[in-house]
Amino acid sequence: MVIGYYRDFNFDFNTRLKVQKNDFNAPANTDNLIEYDSKVPICLGTPVLSEYPKHESLIIGHYYYVQEENNKIKACTFAYCLEERRLLVNLPKFTFYTLIITNYHAMSACDTITLRKKEYSNFNSESPKFVSIYSTEQTNCLFLKQRNGQVKIKKIGSDKTKPLVTCAIFDPFYIRKKGKV
Repeated sequence: MVIGYYRDFNFDFNTRLKVQKNDFNAPANTDNLIEYDSKVPICLGTPVLSEYPKHESLIIGHYYYVQEENNKIKACTFAYCLEERRLLVNLPKFTFYTLIITNYHAMSACDTITLRKKEYSNFNSESPKFVSIYSTEQTNCLFLKQRNGQVKIKKIGSDKTKPLVTCAIFDPFYIRKKGKV
């Protein structure tokens, strides 16, 4: 999520970005919403609500489910109530925007790390700006907890599986932080 604006944006314009917009109005449809070719290096997404929710503490979360056998990536979404600390069955009407990064010049600006439950993993920069979750298994609800340049996977719900989770990181400011620009 991006809030506000950043005036000193020193971005590598050789990077190719594609925005894909998908509108959703099916309340119970929580998975298999969007399919991408798994050769796409990195996808970042954000759900945008169409109207103010009845539950003020509503979060629409998402993660990407990688199907290696079909060579596809699917965006899976879920609704979670912070106040009641539970998953909600029905999703509100929303638009899901996906930023697909197809070409990036600075390889260190994009990275992936494997996350393990109950364990913090270090990022390659102090505070990455854009992060996505990739899982090889479908699950109920996955969140990232980020603190001081480290990230931890947070799983919520009754599903007891421990999926292999990869975190994709895109930090367009990485070169500038390292003093190379």
